[in-house]
Amino acid sequence: MKENKQIRHRKIKEILKTYDRLTQDGIRQILAEEYSIEVDRSIISKDLKELKIHRNKEKMTLELSQESKQRDLQIQIYNLLSSTGIESNYFHNGLDDGKVNTKEAQEKLNLTFEIFYTEPQIAVAVAVLLEQLFENRYDPFVAFANHSGKILLTFSERDQVNITAELNQILDGHFV
Repeated sequence: MKENKQIRHRKIKEILKTYDRLTQDGIRQILAEEYSIEVDRSIISKDLKELKIHRNKEKMTLELSQESKQRDLQIQIYNLLSSTGIESNYFHNGLDDGKVNTKEAQEKLNLTFEIFYTEPQIAVAVAVLLEQLFENRYDPFVAFANHSGKILLTFSERDQVNITAELNQILDGHFV
């Protein structure tokens, strides 16, 4: 039963990304016609509440809340990283390669630099997802990835505790 609900939730999210200006009945109809998932309107209403989907009155559309979007990004980051065996101990502070004087940069700009190690083939995807997750909540926040799997994160010192804690939670599989 729970598996059916998870599938239905995933399909509802897909539908919302694909179709504009949907109603609950529209979602129910698409679930039935395209995915052979038959549910009544009360189930759709409950699903929308659980998924934190609300009606955007300006656009006249149903959409995921910011909280749900962030949770989805956290899950995507975790899934990418856990598929390669990356754990929270791959994350540390500072650029210790001697090419950048981080102490001077941190003092002048009040920025923190964090290096995150991952597999080279997923580094760019992880950097993009991290920017999507953090850029609207922390200013500045920038993630750069290179071909060797290093991701450089740059953000304000005042945000270091929050960002580091959230990254470690994601790496441990705990989502906000």
